[in-house]
Amino acid sequence: MGAGYPVQVRTAPAPVPAEEIQIRARYANAMDGLGKFGVVMLAIPWPVLLILLVGVFVSNVWAVVFLCLAWIICGANAKVARTGLNRCFLGAAVLYTIAWLSGVSANSYMISDIYYSLVRWCCVILILLLPLVAWRALESRR
Repeated sequence: MGAGYPVQVRTAPAPVPAEEIQIRARYANAMDGLGKFGVVMLAIPWPVLLILLVGVFVSNVWAVVFLCLAWIICGANAKVARTGLNRCFLGAAVLYTIAWLSGVSANSYMISDIYYSLVRWCCVILILLLPLVAWRALESRR
């Protein structure tokens, strides 16, 4: 029966979520730059940007907590470019971990100020970077 032919399993592509289709349609129908900017901001879960903004102004350890919380929310609720947004957070986490490990290996508590300020800078960079990643994803499939 099989005569040596390999069986090829064909799977259907994963369906695109309805929210992503709606966001892409809104972006395609937006006429001006301000309208497109509004759609880009809708593509990112709004609590993420707010939590990152709070992470800039809170004290040391809380900035790390807010960064992780924003990553969890963004990973679960992003409407477009979920992989790209998660990679942005992963880059910030790796950068923080490297700084933290270097501080631990140096046995210096003076360096803790450096990696807590690094977390705040990561929050600022993510506030600016996440809309760019979402915008790039919306433009790529236009």
